[in-house]
Amino acid sequence: MAGLRTVLRLLLLHHHRSKVPTGFLPLDRIESVAILRTPDEYAVDRMMKDFFTSRGIRVRLMSKEDKNLLSNEDLFICLLAEPDIDELYAAVCSKAKFKIGTHNLVKDVYNIVVTVTKDSDARQVAIFETIADLLEKIR
Repeated sequence: MAGLRTVLRLLLLHHHRSKVPTGFLPLDRIESVAILRTPDEYAVDRMMKDFFTSRGIRVRLMSKEDKNLLSNEDLFICLLAEPDIDELYAAVCSKAKFKIGTHNLVKDVYNIVVTVTKDSDARQVAIFETIADLLEKIR
């Protein structure tokens, strides 16, 4: 089934591609966020929900296994460890005005790319802490 999902996403990539211009948005202009993550790190889910809901921002958590990776939220964040078609599809097709990810994808899809160095913590919790810190600094 995963193979069929991959083929479908690859075929629909061009059709669902977002045409929304992107750029940096301060937290006070973000009303909703879609986060593509690996659901095996439960601590990161709580941390992300707490961070955004305390600021009145709606949170939608997604994983690669979801049938629908299309998103219309103001902010799109991808925390996946390895780049793949699911990340590419979700990022390229997201209608978010601001996009943050962990990999350089084709055509500079992300406004901010948070990379993990060889000696740093690659857990989603650590990556999200960095993203949260960056979001708080954008004015």
